[in-house]
Amino acid sequence: KQWGIDKDENAKRLAHMRSSETAIVEVILVAEKSAKEAHAMACQAQEEGQEEFAATCAAFAGKAQSTVVIERARLQAVQQDLRDIAKGATWA
Repeated sequence: KQWGIDKDENAKRLAHMRSSETAIVEVILVAEKSAKEAHAMACQAQEEGQEEFAATCAAFAGKAQSTVVIERARLQAVQQDLRDIAKGATWA
């Protein structure tokens, strides 16, 4: 049995997407910073002859950069959905 007002699924989805957009941007910023710092550490380790540590840092930088690429794609999808909703699109 349902009580009260009918749920507005589109409003619920819109609120979720807006909060997701913020969270995705935060992840992108952290991943970009991590990639930059790991790359700098890899370069420094390379200069100091610490090959294994340099390789580890470089691998971490690569993974962080991959996260940036993936999250930017997610962000574009969320922003497209938000634009569609603004234009009146609905989901069943």
